[in-house]
Amino acid sequence: MAAKNGLIIRFSVLCLAIGSISFLSLRIPEHRCEILFEKLEFPRAVEVNTSNLLRGIRNVSVQFIQVEKACELTKNVDSLRLFKDLISRVEGEDSHVLGEAFYGVPAMPGDAPTTAHYVWCGEKLFRFEDYLGVLSVIRVLKPLKLVFHYNHLPFDNEFYHTWFQELRQSLPHLILKPTNKELKCNTLDALSYALDQLASSPVGGVYFGERAVLTFIPPEWKTENHVTYTSKNANRSEETIIYVKHGLISSDIPLEQFKQDVLNKSYVCMDSETFNAEVESLISRQERTIPPGLSPCLIMSLNLYPENIVNTSTHYAGVARRLYYGKSNLMVATPSQDPNDLIPNVGHMIAVKKKPDSSVELIFQQYLCILSALYVAKIDRIYFYGDEEPTGIWWSRLKGENITFVQIESLETVYQQALNEPAHKSDILRAIILSKFGGIYFDRDVIWANPPSLEIRRYPSVMSLDWPIYNGWPQAGSIGLLMAKPGASFVTKLLESFWYFRDFQWAFNGVLMPYKVYEQNPESIFIDKKLQVICFVGVCHPLWHADYHRTFDQRDEPTGKFKLSETNAFHFTWPKPDPVFFSFSTIRNGTGIVGELGRQVLAAVEKSGRLHLLEESDVIHSP
Repeated sequence: MAAKNGLIIRFSVLCLAIGSISFLSLRIPEHRCEILFEKLEFPRAVEVNTSNLLRGIRNVSVQFIQVEKACELTKNVDSLRLFKDLISRVEGEDSHVLGEAFYGVPAMPGDAPTTAHYVWCGEKLFRFEDYLGVLSVIRVLKPLKLVFHYNHLPFDNEFYHTWFQELRQSLPHLILKPTNKELKCNTLDALSYALDQLASSPVGGVYFGERAVLTFIPPEWKTENHVTYTSKNANRSEETIIYVKHGLISSDIPLEQFKQDVLNKSYVCMDSETFNAEVESLISRQERTIPPGLSPCLIMSLNLYPENIVNTSTHYAGVARRLYYGKSNLMVATPSQDPNDLIPNVGHMIAVKKKPDSSVELIFQQYLCILSALYVAKIDRIYFYGDEEPTGIWWSRLKGENITFVQIESLETVYQQALNEPAHKSDILRAIILSKFGGIYFDRDVIWANPPSLEIRRYPSVMSLDWPIYNGWPQAGSIGLLMAKPGASFVTKLLESFWYFRDFQWAFNGVLMPYKVYEQNPESIFIDKKLQVICFVGVCHPLWHADYHRTFDQRDEPTGKFKLSETNAFHFTWPKPDPVFFSFSTIRNGTGIVGELGRQVLAAVEKSGRLHLLEESDVIHSP
């Protein structure tokens, strides 16, 4: 906004200007750019004389862009759509989470405290195991009020550990209560502070420490004034649950005496191994009721992820599934038993123009991709979507083949947010197309090695993982080859994940969020590690090998040998084209498994008798 003899730099620009100097050296409370002004006592708008700015305008604009992205990340974590139903009853008995083998007695009003306290120490990630502890109190205790005490709210710059944001969006009676009292981790700070809160309340309450899961409401809560559950040899606030029937409002007991009395009456929490053994013993004795003396406190393992529990048959994993997913059975996609209920054997490809005045030329590797889909994968028909029909000799060669061009208008926005990157447009279009028609979407740099089996096509959706390790994320997904039935819930949820997206960082929505959607809905999609081999800078990564997960620094390290028969497709993400796929002659002279793959495609076309498709051309596409 122009001003007389100057320029008014408003909040977002000022944030960038400050950030370019000292953003990284400042701690921004609750990770909001607005706090930067309060910390530095800058006004909301600043007049700057522009007479000497012209020489530095280039540097200023670069700093603006870079820090704008940083500010955007800190402000928009809550823009992720993460609502989860935490209020409805879970399957079966809702007075415990021990599984269907046990009867429970639903708690009646007055049987248990109505307020729960969670005390968060330090500055760190709110991990999945922490979330499970909170969920146990919500699912089992069902408090009318859950108070989250903190010095610093949890935040993850990588946007994987968004469990706390999910909690904030999903629980209407969550109370966030900051405190100036220092809460150091690995100390008794949080425990002492929690006892202060319980002592000051006329109705008492329950304190639960980090990673402590409440599996049922113990009968002694009806008769005792206070009970503590903690780990063996505990000397810190975590791994503890404390029940207090009422505080010190009408008592003459000193506060320190009250705290000591509460802690003196304690029982031991169980670790996962002890818990599995105890529950298995009860089941083997055919005991259907929860016996007296069984500890209701279970400590969750450190560094736990949903992938560790979705397909694990232990009682411990069953508790975790019931807490997060609302049911204790294995959370995996299952194939349909109806022989006619299959993913349609039709292919979908997309090519949108990078710029309005540009064109889409089909290069040789993309031509080979289509030939492999038709003659190796034996896809019935390919629908090729774009805002303009492709050009070039290789597209002309495909006339008469089972491929249909479908002209579309390019997307401009997603959820009213501007779309600029063609890759994002393609991500959204493929989800819409698969939701409507079902079928097999594949990028133009995919070369098929084998047709998808009927067994694979029985699943509601199918994708593979990706090979790189992304900072903070346990896995990443790959939707460069994505299969789905019409109306598949996975593609619907994938579209919803674009409620928040980063147009400047394709991998977030194109690779990371598909994995997050899978984590949240594991029954909606089958993860097939053999669906595709992803090739990057000359190294092909078989995802079913034990060492497939690598850092980008390890990208050049060779992988173990494998056969073409072990995978459905190869996905050549970089370079494009792969040097073997410049022409028919480079394929025939190609070495290794990539050369073998190319020659297999040519052999399949030759077998069909469509020899004109293999005629050489003077057009060669090199990187």
